[in-house]
Amino acid sequence: GRIQHSYDMDNTMRIIFAGGRVRFTSLQLRGLRYLVITIRNTDGPVHIHDIHICQTIYPSVEVGSFICEDFKLNKIWEISKNTTQLCMLDTFVDCPTYEQVFWVGDCRNEALISNYLFNAEKLTERCLKLVPQSAEITDLLCSQVPSGWSCVIPNWTFLWILSCRDYYTRTGDTEFLKNRF
Repeated sequence: GRIQHSYDMDNTMRIIFAGGRVRFTSLQLRGLRYLVITIRNTDGPVHIHDIHICQTIYPSVEVGSFICEDFKLNKIWEISKNTTQLCMLDTFVDCPTYEQVFWVGDCRNEALISNYLFNAEKLTERCLKLVPQSAEITDLLCSQVPSGWSCVIPNWTFLWILSCRDYYTRTGDTEFLKNRF
């Protein structure tokens, strides 16, 4: 008979407090746009003194920009730029909320965008260097690395090759190519 905002969500957490003033820090990275707090089973008032969100992103400087007279396009740009930045951790991750996994095929698009927005060539290079290590597990490269899960999507191997070409085209780094193939 009431709204349950956290029903069937994989990014929720339950915290049970025994009373008194409590401080809690989640060690799990959590992506969110909105925070919903549900308080249950209390006989008295609950006082929330402060809530902080600690943003974790790859250190970068914004170098790309876009602005036009259309408010909606400017808003779409900002949301897209922010989402891209939130997907830059120690690797590119598929999304800031759920899996937070480096998928090799997703890396190509993320790298292309991040390189133009944030000069993220060092992060791109790191990601591309991780991929060949999975050749010890399978004949084709794994779809997500590093991982103990040997998931292979053949197109992801081909996208990795294209990503290496893109990286070389942008940086001219011949040493990178010599050590990849």
